[in-house]
Amino acid sequence: MAGDVFRIHLPEAASPDDAAELASALRDVDGVVETAADTRSLAAALVLVQVVGGALADVSTALPVVQKVVALIRGKGVTGAKIELPDGTKIAVDSASIDELERLIGAATPRR
Repeated sequence: MAGDVFRIHLPEAASPDDAAELASALRDVDGVVETAADTRSLAAALVLVQVVGGALADVSTALPVVQKVVALIRGKGVTGAKIELPDGTKIAVDSASIDELERLIGAATPRR
């Protein structure tokens, strides 16, 4: 998976089926190009999310995509998930407010 990619770390309690279901649902989010569930880790499942090229390069394009992903994860009732941006910034899906998302993504994206 190349391009703008971020990761979603699911909690230890998540099953491979949970990861696959989330990866499938994320494909319907505007701006998401491809997803893949990686369940090889014994600690937790991981979902890789590729977004439209350049979408993670600026807060104005990254924020709407990440907000939609957070809403989908919350809507599925998944708790304990974390989004990891390409620079290593981690966002706790359960507790991140819109203001916090904007601040974290703004700090993680290069300035233009």
